[in-house]
Amino acid sequence: MLNAVPDSGALGVTQQLQAAFGPDPRYCDAINPFDPEAAIDRQAAILKTNLNAFGNQNDALNTDNAGTGKLTRTINQLSSDYLAHLSAEGQTYAANINKILAEQRKIPRYFGSPR
Repeated sequence: MLNAVPDSGALGVTQQLQAAFGPDPRYCDAINPFDPEAAIDRQAAILKTNLNAFGNQNDALNTDNAGTGKLTRTINQLSSDYLAHLSAEGQTYAANINKILAEQRKIPRYFGSPR
């Protein structure tokens, strides 16, 4: 259900919180989170921004899950031990996504491959 909204308030197919869909010059104008194409494009832009800011895929994914502010504060306070201080979901989020991507990269012309 593309229009489902869980108790967390996450919206649309990418399950982003409402703040991610407001006007932001880093990405583009406000979008409809229930438009799958627009939501996926916005999510890709957010992940790219996080990857550029943090410099590695794991931190970019953990930022997507925990939030940029929370992850930045946690890394600054705890350095390399930050992962142990994320929620249980946060501790496994990046590992689960990386596992899925590794499996899908085995399929020619799929995720991780040139389009």
